[in-house]
Formats: sequence, structure tokens, C-alpha cells
Amino acid sequence: MYLSSLLVKTKEPKKTTYTHIKQVAILYFLGLTDKIDNTQKIAELVAPLIDRDAETTRQKLCELPHDIKDRQMLNEIKDLFLKLGLTDKVQLVEKELNKLR
Repeated sequence: MYLSSLLVKTKEPKKTTYTHIKQVAILYFLGLTDKIDNTQKIAELVAPLIDRDAETTRQKLCELPHDIKDRQMLNEIKDLFLKLGLTDKVQLVEKELNKLR
């Protein structure tokens, strides 16, 4: 009984501080989605990086242009990039923020 309980993986959701769309947006601003024009291929590439399934990631990639209008999310991503010292990426996020004004 004890050994079988160790082998059985639970389906509990992973706890993360970032929503799926925010994770995809971060990867977008880092440039991981630039060179590939097929969202399915991008999803298959980035889904393992963020520990999400490929189909949901593909859907979030398709929604991204609409969800990029979330000022709070963009400010949080900008703050993250500032902490990491990614000034060129901060400028990309600031451009998106300026488009919303």
C-alpha cells in the first residue's frame, strides 16, 4: 500500500505565482516565440518550460494579442525584467504600455 501510494502521481494543480497567460507573455517578451510562425510548434516548445500542457499553451498564445492589454500584468512583467536586469526587454514592455495610453 505504501509503495503504491508513492508511485501514484496526484493530479493536484501546481501552485505558481504567475498565471498561464503571464507565463506565455514573459516568454513572448523574452523572444522565445519570435522565430516560429506556427503557434502549435511554439506551444510544443514552451509548454515544458512552464510546466503546462501544449494545447492550453497554444490557446493562450492565440489569446495573447488581446490579453497583452492588461496594464497590471505588463507592469508586473516590467518589474520582473527590471529585477533581472533585462533593460532591453523592459523597453519592449514599456512600448506595449505606451500603446495602451
